[in-house]
This record gives sequence, C-alpha cells and structure tokens, in this order.
Amino acid sequence: MMRYLIDRGIDAHLYLFKDELDHFLPENDTWSISIYSTRIHNLECGFPFKDLFSFRYNEFKQFVNFDIVIGCGLSPFYFAMNRLKLDFFIPYGSDLYEIPFRTFSLRSPKHILAEILNSLFLKRQQKNGIKNARINVVLDFAKSYTAALNKLGVKSVKLHIPMVFREQDEFEVLPQVILDRLTSLKDNFVIIQHSRQYWYASLDGANVEDMKYNNLLIRAIKILVEDGHHNVRCIFLEYGPDINRSKALIEELNLNNYFIWLPKMPRKFLMKIISDYAQLGVDQFGGGYFGGTGYEVLACGKPLMNAISISPDKYKEITGIDFPPIINVSTVEEIAAAISYYLATPDKLAILAQKSKNWFDENCGTGLIDTYIKMFKEIKAEKVKELGAQATT
Repeated sequence: MMRYLIDRGIDAHLYLFKDELDHFLPENDTWSISIYSTRIHNLECGFPFKDLFSFRYNEFKQFVNFDIVIGCGLSPFYFAMNRLKLDFFIPYGSDLYEIPFRTFSLRSPKHILAEILNSLFLKRQQKNGIKNARINVVLDFAKSYTAALNKLGVKSVKLHIPMVFREQDEFEVLPQVILDRLTSLKDNFVIIQHSRQYWYASLDGANVEDMKYNNLLIRAIKILVEDGHHNVRCIFLEYGPDINRSKALIEELNLNNYFIWLPKMPRKFLMKIISDYAQLGVDQFGGGYFGGTGYEVLACGKPLMNAISISPDKYKEITGIDFPPIINVSTVEEIAAAISYYLATPDKLAILAQKSKNWFDENCGTGLIDTYIKMFKEIKAEKVKELGAQATT
C-alpha cells in the first residue's frame, strides 16, 4: 500500500512493530529496498506486557501528526492504550478473530497472571481499538472474520486491500538453490500452490472451513496422473503446520515425481517464480474466498484456482465490483476436471490469464488505491471538522 500511495504522490511511511516475522519484512517484498529506506521506521513496541512495564506506549503519540493512520496487528491495542483513534483498521486475520478473544490455560500462577493481564489489557484494548477505529476494512467472506465482527458488534467496509505491488524485476536472478529445484519443470504444465500447508486441524481460533485444504489438490493430481496427464507438475512450499502430512500423502499416492518442494521464501522470489514458471496458481479450497497468495497469482497475470462460496450476483451486490475471473472449484473431482480442461485448451487459459491481470489491476491494484485515497480525503475532512468543533467549545 505504501508503494501505491507513493506512486500517487502521497507522503506515505511504514512503521514496523518490534516482533514482525522475518518472512513478512519489507526487504522480502521488494528488489529495491534502498529506495524506501527513509520511509520505513522501526517501533520499540511489539510485546504488550513488556511494553506495559517499560512505558514505551508513548511513542504512539507521534501518530497524531499524521493525516491518516492505517493499522493492523496490535495497532488497535496500542492506540486504545493511548486513547487515540485509529483511522483505518485492516486486519490480516488473527488480529481480528483471535487476539480479542484469546484465552490462556490456567495451569500455573504464571498462566493465571498472564490471563489477568490478557483480559484486563490485551483483549479488552484490542477490542476497544477495533470498535473505535473510524473504518474497519474487512471483506468478510471467511467465516472466522464474519463471526469476529458479529461478536465485536462492528460494521466493516467490504473492500479489497492493495497488498501486492507488482515490480519490474526482469533483471533480478533467483538464488541458485531455488533455480536448481526448478530445472525439472521445463515442458510441463506447472501449478503452484504457495499458501501454507494447512488442512489437518484448525489453528489460532480460525474456523475449520477456513483452512487451505492442500490435500484436495494432491488427490486431484492423482486423478490426473491416472487419466494419463503425466506432464503436470505442482510446486508446494515448505511452509505451514502440515508439511509432513502433505509429503506423506504424496508418498502414499506415489506422486513424488509430480511435486516440487521449495523452501519458504520472500515474496519477491515467489512473484518471479509465478511469473516465469507457472501456468496456473492455486490459493485455497476452504474459507470461501482467496487471500494474499491469490492476490499474488492474479497480480502476475496467471489464472487463479480457488473456492469462492458466494454467488457472482451477491458478490457484486456486496462489493460493487464484478466477480473475479477465477476457476471456482471446491472438490477433488472439480479440481481435476478443471485442470484437465485447461490442459486441453491452452488458448482459453491464455484468455483467462489476461482477464485475471486486468481484474487485479482494476480492483486490487492501481485502480483500487484511488478508492482508498478518496476515503482518506473524506476522513481527513471529517477530522478537520471535529477539531474545529472542539476549538469552538
């Protein structure tokens, strides 16, 4: 989002919590991190209970100097602790459906203390921060999101997020260790599912229907191979709680020759792999919609296979935009049949690829950021009006 805003001439900055996961750091998202180094800042906060006793919360008062503040993660908690109002809360998942409702097992005095602090501060203030945000942006097709919003009594704006920025990276080269694993893909029909291996049991309070169900793709590949499609290859990442279960299932079905395993890697590497090696991308077959991996596939101009539970008409009624041009499947048989169809009709796959890129640019990329900028201007005007009202009282 920061890069989209900069391209529109807006003075945007990114602030990172102290406990950000390495996998999602900015340098993993761009080939040109030096261009943005003066706009990326590190906060001292990130561990709520430790921060509580070290009086670090005050650093959030600097954000009163910004016209608009967009937050995710623990931003609602820290803003509530400082009696500040977040302009936009755009959750990534567990910050909405898990943190406000988190529970601890009371196995020891230490756990009892953690639960008291959790209830008095973290859960309560995260809830307060979300409720007090001027706008919550949540496209809540996933049941975990819908349930959390209902529990909080919060309305949301049904809008996509400009979370994937397509860079011109033609001159960058992937690490040799990754290139070596990709050598066997030549002259094959390549499918990539780079979302977490997550299909056995629900984690972090998510609804069981919101898992990735990578196992369905594995079983669909078995059907394709039995039908004589021996030129299919699937890329998986060693990422997620069910890596070993997926590998065991692939072994059980005698499919080792049809799957390429890559290490967890920066998004900038993934985007290049999707663009240069894959004919088809897969996000998930649970949850009713696609997430970040789906955005990445569409941004690279590749067709996306996914399960969407909402009808096209209802989708347009809720979002105001056309239904995404995806391959909408949810069962093993549907997945296998769709892949078989596009194996036989590469011209139709190419048309779908172009539609995918156009839809992404208009509704999730360059076209979408203008919608956000319009909202920013409206919120800024509202805040100026509020300050004026306060000055006259």
